[in-house]
Amino acid sequence: MDSEATDATKNDISDPAIPNFDVFAGGVATGVVVTVIVETGKGAVTWLAKNPFFVLGAGIASGYFAHKYRKEIILSSNKVAEKSKDFVLRQKKGFSALLSEAEEE
Repeated sequence: MDSEATDATKNDISDPAIPNFDVFAGGVATGVVVTVIVETGKGAVTWLAKNPFFVLGAGIASGYFAHKYRKEIILSSNKVAEKSKDFVLRQKKGFSALLSEAEEE
């Protein structure tokens, strides 16, 4: 009889008609945790933005890292500028080809 009860329990768990409350409870718990973190973060960010020492320190740190990695920043921005020019040229060519096709028809 114990084996029959175990088999019935296994079938009930794998039955798709029965909702899996563990997944539902996990989703609710995740939602609660995310809400608490966001609400706490809003207060912390507001406090930090109003704190002049934090703003000064953030400015000094960002200036230091911008100076330290200035060559890499310039190189990467130049690469992005070149890629954007190539993208615009490809779009122009594609658009002009589309217009010429439309004019032929």
